[in-house]
Amino acid sequence: MGYRESNPIQNTCVDPERAKQLLVLNTWEGQRTLSKSKVDHYVNMMRTGQMRRVDIAIMNVNGYGSWLANGQHVLNAIIEYGNSFPVSIATYGCDTMRDAADLFATFDVHATRTQTQIIKSYKHTFDDERITSQPDRALSLCANAFWYIMNGCTFKKLSTSTPDKTLKPKLLISYPDDVAAVSKYCKGYFRKTAVVAAIIQTVRKVGAATAYTFWDAVDTGSMLRSCDPRYRLRETLINKSYRKMSTVNVYSRMDEEYRLCISAWNSWRAGKTIKNLRSTSTVDAL
Repeated sequence: MGYRESNPIQNTCVDPERAKQLLVLNTWEGQRTLSKSKVDHYVNMMRTGQMRRVDIAIMNVNGYGSWLANGQHVLNAIIEYGNSFPVSIATYGCDTMRDAADLFATFDVHATRTQTQIIKSYKHTFDDERITSQPDRALSLCANAFWYIMNGCTFKKLSTSTPDKTLKPKLLISYPDDVAAVSKYCKGYFRKTAVVAAIIQTVRKVGAATAYTFWDAVDTGSMLRSCDPRYRLRETLINKSYRKMSTVNVYSRMDEEYRLCISAWNSWRAGKTIKNLRSTSTVDAL
C-alpha cells in the first residue's frame, strides 16, 4: 500500500490544447481555488522569459481514476499565453484513495496548502459516517481542537515545516466518537477551537449525556438564572470582546477561552452559583 512514481519524469512542452486536457483531471477535493492573479503573473513571466520549467503531477489511483495533484495555475497560464511551454510531468501510482490523499498533501510547491484544504481532500477517503456526515467547518474545528488537546490545552501552531501535514486528518480518524459528539456545537459563538476542545474534554470526562446538559444550556440560554455558571459562560462567549483584552495575542485569547469554559464547567459541576466568570489558574483543571 502506498504511492510511487509509476513513470520516469517527462520533460516536455505542453501546448494550450494539452493543457486543457490535463485540466480535465483537476477535480480532486481540497484543491486550491484558482488564483487569477497568480495565473496573470505566470503569463507575464512567460512572455518576458523569466518563467522557469514548472512541475506538473498526476495521480493514478487503482480502480478509481486519475487526478491532477499539482500544476493547475501553470496549465491555465499556458492556455492564456497561447503557446507551448516547457514543463516536467511526474506520474504517480496510488494503491488507494487514502494513498492519493497522502500524496496530494505533499505538493506545496508555490504556496503551503492549508490544513482545511488537506482535511477536505481526505474527507471523501474516510469510511466512518460519523466523520463523512459532518460539514467541513465542523471537521476543521474538531481537528484543531484535537491538536490543541494534544499540546496540553495550550496553543502550539502546527508549523508549515512539520513533516507530517496529514496529522489533523489522522486525528479525525482516531476519534470519530468525539467528532460525532461535538459536531452539533460547531456553530455560532461555539466556533472557536478552544471552546470545541473544552466540549470534547467534558464529554470524555463524564459522557455525552451529562455534558450535553451543560452545553445545551450554554447554547440556548433557556431557563437560566443570571448566577448560573452556564449563563455566565454564554454571556461571555457572546458579548466579551477578546480583542480588547489586555492579553491581545490571539493564541493567548484561545487559552483564556478554554480556561473560562473549564471554570464555568467546574462551578456547575460543584453546584456553585457565580456573579462573575473568572478563568481557572491552570488549563488542565477539569
